[in-house]
Amino acid sequence: MTIRSQRFTNTLLAMGLAIGSVAVPAAAAEPTGEQIAARRQLIEQAQAAQAGGDHTRALDLADRAGQISMSVSLRRFIAEEQMAVGQPAAALGSAELCVREAKVEASEAHRVACQAIVDKARPLVAYLVITIRPEVGSPVVTVDGKAVPLALLGQRYVVNPSEVKIVATAQGFGKVEHSVKATPGEVSTVELSLPPLPFVPARKAPPPPPEQGFYLSPLLPIGASVAVTSGVVALGVGLSGVVDVADFEDRCTVPSAPASCRAEQEELQSDLDTRAIVVDVALGLAAAGLVAGTIGIFLTGPTDEQKAALWQGKVLF
Repeated sequence: MTIRSQRFTNTLLAMGLAIGSVAVPAAAAEPTGEQIAARRQLIEQAQAAQAGGDHTRALDLADRAGQISMSVSLRRFIAEEQMAVGQPAAALGSAELCVREAKVEASEAHRVACQAIVDKARPLVAYLVITIRPEVGSPVVTVDGKAVPLALLGQRYVVNPSEVKIVATAQGFGKVEHSVKATPGEVSTVELSLPPLPFVPARKAPPPPPEQGFYLSPLLPIGASVAVTSGVVALGVGLSGVVDVADFEDRCTVPSAPASCRAEQEELQSDLDTRAIVVDVALGLAAAGLVAGTIGIFLTGPTDEQKAALWQGKVLF
């Protein structure tokens, strides 16, 4: 092909890309005006990068434009750039899609060009047939970090010729890795056996610590009972004495007091002395009960630490 004919071909391709930039596949969402403008700009930059020999950048820009909206001409451009950067497997997939889409859109020139890419890429790619043992529901398989669709397990999977790394795992199984050298035009069969994970019994949670019961010192109720009872007795005896003295004074301290008041006075004095002793004893018991109840308050608590601290002369709050 002469330089003039090559320029003419590039011109036709550029026109097709520009026209395709506003063509939207029926299944895709309608792009906005801003998206169409951005897509056109990406395509122009991709064409410029291609003309400058920067095929990696051209492919990246074209892929970004295709994410907005794909067309037959853009699919052809991407397939050509994938071939240029040494990705025959990706170029084969793009070119085969281009051939099918060109038939639908009746783009004969693009169909012929993409079919030529298909014919050129097929001898350059390698194939993997990956099977998983045992058969599990949803294994996760990657080839050089790229996920393999479940539908392609056991089928021919196109890869670029190179040393490829296959990683597989599944729930309940360990991970297995395998490397294989993919040779152009050949099919490599890889069977991966997933190792089952060892059974690990569930760890039982440690039993909760026993709840520490509330300790009620017997000194508290006993001391309180003694203090209250003794206080009531002392109060009652004291008040009865006061009442008897008041009654005696009302009757025997008047001028017309009966002669029996003298004997009654001696009897009352003896009775009051006895009552005083009872009141003193009751007050002593009440004081003792109060002291015992106070100690019982400090001995009563939820922890043995508090009781031990009390006996050591410490007070915990």
